[in-house]
Amino acid sequence: MRIAPLAIVALAACDPFVVSQITLTASPSASTDSVRHDATRIVDSLASLHGLASAPWAYGCSIGRAEGTREGSWSAGSLWLTVCAVTLQPAQLQVYMKLPGVHWNAKGDSLRRELPAVLRARFGADAVAVDR
Repeated sequence: MRIAPLAIVALAACDPFVVSQITLTASPSASTDSVRHDATRIVDSLASLHGLASAPWAYGCSIGRAEGTREGSWSAGSLWLTVCAVTLQPAQLQVYMKLPGVHWNAKGDSLRRELPAVLRARFGADAVAVDR
């Protein structure tokens, strides 16, 4: 059967990652600086709680077509977590998590559950969307 060897070559040629993306869109009446500060503080607290440390991230960021500002990045081993902010009204932040492999580890899985819950508790359920 020729398909199986081709599938093995295709899998070996790519480095799979699991990713999660949380987007926070603040109320139009909310202060952009306040939303950015509060959300980044929440992410920093949860990242620290799970053993992630602040780490440099060499890449720029954007949300949709809007150029953003990197508010923070954290890592633990190969798990990466970053926050990108767009300061247009309404303020938007995007929390992006990435881990090599095809499954989340326990730390990544916990963060994927906890971050949206805490952000929703602070900013409201309608303000937080989870993709992946």
